[in-house]
Amino acid sequence: MSMSINNRGLPPQLASQVMSNVKEELNAMMGKLREGMQSGKITPQELGPLLQGMRQLAQSAKGAMADGKMTMTEMNNLSQQSLNTALNIKSSFTNGSTTANPGMANTALPPQLGAQVLNNLKQEQSAMLGKIAEGVKSGKITPQELSQLMKGVEQLAQATKSASADGQITRGEAAQLSQMSMNNALNGKSAFENSSQSSFAPFSPVAQTAARQLGAISQGVQQGSIGNGELAMLAESQGALAAAASRSPTDTARLTGAQKMMDVEIGLARLSNVNV
Repeated sequence: MSMSINNRGLPPQLASQVMSNVKEELNAMMGKLREGMQSGKITPQELGPLLQGMRQLAQSAKGAMADGKMTMTEMNNLSQQSLNTALNIKSSFTNGSTTANPGMANTALPPQLGAQVLNNLKQEQSAMLGKIAEGVKSGKITPQELSQLMKGVEQLAQATKSASADGQITRGEAAQLSQMSMNNALNGKSAFENSSQSSFAPFSPVAQTAARQLGAISQGVQQGSIGNGELAMLAESQGALAAAASRSPTDTARLTGAQKMMDVEIGLARLSNVNV
């Protein structure tokens, strides 16, 4: 009987509140992480595992709602995982490992760690774009939501390009970029799972083309043929197209023409093979 209760879906309102709590906790953890990196209380060696713990918590939350519901067991597991992640961050503040320099936010990470931060961001951007493409294709992500999500993708790509322009990543930049990436992922998840849907998307050539293009951009980012400069440009264009589709969904001829130009832009971006 106890197992049956634990595996029964929570009331939707409670499940939604749990997800909201997890998002707030992740944001609070990222703020604490940034504080630790800027103060020097969190070392470069500690940064990677802490970020990984936060990503795992976000993935667990996503998995818990994959079937559209959350069980008591899943809620308890998320609470325990969130607590453990927070405790690990707190431990990094008090374990005595410190650079003891309040100006460390501007100190460059070791080259290998900086490269790992950039690679993680690339993989996260690619995965998010793939998920957005899936949402657009199914109608779970509306043109209006797509427009907003593309702004986040564009801003992260621009910030990453700027941060790495001098060939290195500082501790403060790593914290900021990681927070932006996590916020983008959470916003994408929210758009994918909320009640707003585009019912005709599966039958709309415009929506299906947008999904295909997003998939191509995702693949280019993952393969390295689309760098941050190109990604920022493509995200801006894709966002503008989505905004136009939201305003004038029946203007198919104009939207289709603009998407043909978008295909050219994607092709040129991938051919440029610029990795920044």
